[in-house]
This record gives sequence, C-alpha cells and structure tokens, in this order.
Amino acid sequence: MHKLTITISLAAAVAALALSGATASAKPIKSAGLVTCSGQAQVKPTDYTLFCGDGNDTLAKLHWHRWGHRSATATGVDGVNLCQPSCVAGKLKNFTVAVTASKLSSGDYHLLTIHFNDHIPPGLHRTEKFKVSSVGPVIQ
Repeated sequence: MHKLTITISLAAAVAALALSGATASAKPIKSAGLVTCSGQAQVKPTDYTLFCGDGNDTLAKLHWHRWGHRSATATGVDGVNLCQPSCVAGKLKNFTVAVTASKLSSGDYHLLTIHFNDHIPPGLHRTEKFKVSSVGPVIQ
C-alpha cells in the first residue's frame, strides 16, 4: 500500500511538472494594438498623433480604462493647433476628451472615436472619427 501511494504521488508530481512546463512555453496571446504614424502597433499608448503629416492634433496623457478584444476606452487631452495667427506659428491648445478604439481587425483597432467633453475646437464636431490604417490615423 505504501508503494502504491508513493507511485501515485510521483505520477501526480510528474504530470503537474509537465503541465506547468507546457503552459510556460506557450506563446502569449497578442494584445490588440493601435497603429501609429510610423506603422507600428502600440498597446495602451499614453500619447498618440492624429495628424501624422504635421502633428497639429495629438492625444496626450491617455489613461486607458479598458483595453479589450472588442474596444478600448481612455480619457486624456487632445492638443489641437488652432492655427492662430497661422498653423506654423500656432500652438497646441488642450481639450479634455474621451477616446474609444474599436473595429478590431487583423489584431489591431481600426476606428478611433474622439469625444470632446467640455469645449470643442473651432471647425471640429463634438465627436470626431478617425479611420486607422497600416499607416496611421486618417480623419473620416
């Protein structure tokens, strides 16, 4: 009886060791990303440029509340160049925003929705949508 107990305990220990080795060597699941202007996907970026050509609209201080398989949500600020007196001489003005990344496809989010919480920059709507492609965001 004692030999049987040792054999069963040894078999259980070997099975547990094999199982832990199998899970340790398994590849982690890729988290969804948000494609940047450089074409690289980032997970939970704290800063994100919306207008790749000139950087006149940039999300900053992003705090991601959820980053899931269907969508991701964050709050932060949107620095928008008001182009006064010109876009070259203008400075970014910060607006508080809520951000939603959605339309998961090929492992990355393909739609970015920006909702201005309080004030809306001149020429923009309360909610703006950006299609995110392999080369970064493009306003819809």
